[in-house]
Amino acid sequence: MRIVFIGSFLALGFAPVPAMASNVDLPPVGCIVTHTDRLPNADLVDLVNAHFQPTSKGGKVAMTVVSKVVQNCRRAYGWGKPRENAAVQFFSMRVLREDAIERGRRFGLNEEIVARYVDGLTPDGRAIYAKGGVTPELNRAAFAHLQSAGVKIDGMAAADVQALGQALNMAVYSTIGEHDAEKAYAGK
Repeated sequence: MRIVFIGSFLALGFAPVPAMASNVDLPPVGCIVTHTDRLPNADLVDLVNAHFQPTSKGGKVAMTVVSKVVQNCRRAYGWGKPRENAAVQFFSMRVLREDAIERGRRFGLNEEIVARYVDGLTPDGRAIYAKGGVTPELNRAAFAHLQSAGVKIDGMAAADVQALGQALNMAVYSTIGEHDAEKAYAGK
């Protein structure tokens, strides 16, 4: 039974997979994302968080599928190593962003809030987030942005505020990472 299960996921790497609506119009840098939409998000998050050395069964299945998809995308688009690396970065950042937004959704976080915040960052702020950092000033600005977008922070339990902050910071970091991967793919 397990072989059939793994085989069905492997088939995803070889056959065109209908993409989710949000990933249908991705440029070639999004090829991996487009063809892994049907894999469980938790397995993709495990794969990315484990730096493509997963320990869970689902993460290992996802790694097998993603490896095949990368090979197919490389052939389809004639990727060299720099473009392949950019596409893998784009995939990783997309997985992390979607997971972060989903984790923050119960508090009112959504893609539009994140996009508006990222668009308003200074070059220095972007650079700090791009390195995976955050400063007290950026944190204050982020929460002010959340409140101005209608997210009700007052009255939240401290653990919920922390969870929202972590989700927002990861969403910002990974959104910037996606943009950087697109630039790298384009050779900019």
